[in-house]
Amino acid sequence: MTGFVKKHKIISFIVCVILLFVLYVGISFLAGNIAVKTAHSDKQVSLDMTKTDPKVYVHDEDYEKTMKNEVEPFLAIYRQDGFVDTSDGLKISYSSYILPDSDRYVLMAHGFTESKEKYGEVAYYFLKEGFSVFNFDFRGHGYSERQVDDPDLVYVQDLNEYVEDMKAVLDKAVLPVVGDGKLYGYAHSMGGGVTVSFLEQYPDYFEKVVLSCPMLDPATAGIPKNITKHMVDFFMVTGNEKEYVIGHYPFDYVEDFSIVSSGSEMRYSYYFDKMVADENIQTYGASYAWLNAALKGCNEILKKENTEKIETPLLVFCAENDKAVGKRGIYRFVNAVDSSELVFVPGAKHELYSAYYDTLVPYFNTVFEFLEN
Repeated sequence: MTGFVKKHKIISFIVCVILLFVLYVGISFLAGNIAVKTAHSDKQVSLDMTKTDPKVYVHDEDYEKTMKNEVEPFLAIYRQDGFVDTSDGLKISYSSYILPDSDRYVLMAHGFTESKEKYGEVAYYFLKEGFSVFNFDFRGHGYSERQVDDPDLVYVQDLNEYVEDMKAVLDKAVLPVVGDGKLYGYAHSMGGGVTVSFLEQYPDYFEKVVLSCPMLDPATAGIPKNITKHMVDFFMVTGNEKEYVIGHYPFDYVEDFSIVSSGSEMRYSYYFDKMVADENIQTYGASYAWLNAALKGCNEILKKENTEKIETPLLVFCAENDKAVGKRGIYRFVNAVDSSELVFVPGAKHELYSAYYDTLVPYFNTVFEFLEN
């Protein structure tokens, strides 16, 4: 009888723990949803879809043909590649496209698992608008050096490692060329979050910066942040920091537009073919160390003592159907930074620079209007 009572108590305890866990998940999820739904900013304006000046933007029709016959040959005229060494001894790959008579320069910063090779179309638009362009691969991406053996795995221990990558490129490759010219920034997703952290630590580099769907609140597949943090802590302390996050995996050569952040199937397929052909740009999944660094880094970025350091004029974009970054972080950031503007893009996915033509045109016209005025 004693054994039965003891066993019954153990079962009851386990059931209670499970019920408390479910309750915790439910409350956290509800709180997260409420926070997202109530997050807003009085600065927000919707993208002006009447800004339809076509300029040199590549149309969806004959996209691949135009890229290969017009854009790629144009870029090849100006492209120069090189490497810089970071303060911790890693080699960072960069590319430059220098116009002979330009005094305006832009540094572009790519997103998570991307590379500078994905931004040829964007570089083309900036060049045609009269900006010389610098682009680079963060460590563990593209042609830059990696800290793990698996070339498809994204690994850092601290988001500041990316900040130092950017600083090395700026100090050793960009500023010596810019001289007395003006330097601007264009950053997407992870690159946006890193750029914000850079501005908080080094505020005097840029005239203006465009942040396209910046990573200020990493998406966690619908799992509440508190639970995600506990899960990540577990994998970190058990020695799994260099393992793929659940649901992430190496590049699998499977083309599937339905699961990606691009809004344009033609643009997605064009770059996917490049990934298949070049193993250097097949970076594909997050490690637990990267997720840990992203969660902690974004939390640090949004602290008041850090956001109040930013005075650089910022144009921030937020996409309605963004599944890669949380909107709450973007709203918190623009509400905290007086020098920021916020443009909301209805119906768009995360990669605004890779949207269909009808969205891409007003998007880039808004970008250039901000930088040039």
